[in-house]
Amino acid sequence: MSVDGVFAGDFVGEVTELGSKVAKLSKGDLIVGLIWGGRSARSRHGLALFSKGYLNVDRSKSTGTSVLVWGGSSSVRIVNDSTRFHLGLGRDDHLQSAPDLVQSYGAKQVFDYNDPEVIEKINEVAPDLRHIFDTIGNGHSSTTSSRAFGDREGNLCTVRPGKATTEHVTRNAQVTDVLAWTAFWKDHRYARLHWPASKDDHELASELFEKLPAWLE
Repeated sequence: MSVDGVFAGDFVGEVTELGSKVAKLSKGDLIVGLIWGGRSARSRHGLALFSKGYLNVDRSKSTGTSVLVWGGSSSVRIVNDSTRFHLGLGRDDHLQSAPDLVQSYGAKQVFDYNDPEVIEKINEVAPDLRHIFDTIGNGHSSTTSSRAFGDREGNLCTVRPGKATTEHVTRNAQVTDVLAWTAFWKDHRYARLHWPASKDDHELASELFEKLPAWLE
């Protein structure tokens, strides 16, 4: 297989040779792979924030928009603030639910998600919150963070494929699951789950990766 590296752990390549027992691939097939432990965090959070299929934050009207990123020290959360700034959402209006030093990444408000009063404290500073990105993706993180919507309709995007562990989110939370592979403009299947190819995701991720080398300098 000939391979071209893609920033952040995903790889795409063309099949050039086949083993004798390979039945599902042919020479010339374009394939995508993921190295566990090196997830494409930048692509994933960029899609989660701005793709029409996920939180769909309008970059042209983003000043003053609150986004709650429930993330601790996950790789997706760590890169969230810097790329969010470069993509035009700005640093000053971002909410980050983690007890560590995330303000150094640009978060305006920082919360300890282990605080029993964390939802009340979030509501005090973001009474109109409508966007939540759950970068942990377990039952506690999705369920608890969704309570920050109060009685408002809101969008919650999780990193868990198939919207796993979101069964108990509040009824007014519209749940989506972000998958970096949609950026490659090909259908993706995992067990019984299916994510259709997305031209919008492909174009958004292309913009992100075109700008990424300069951001890393």
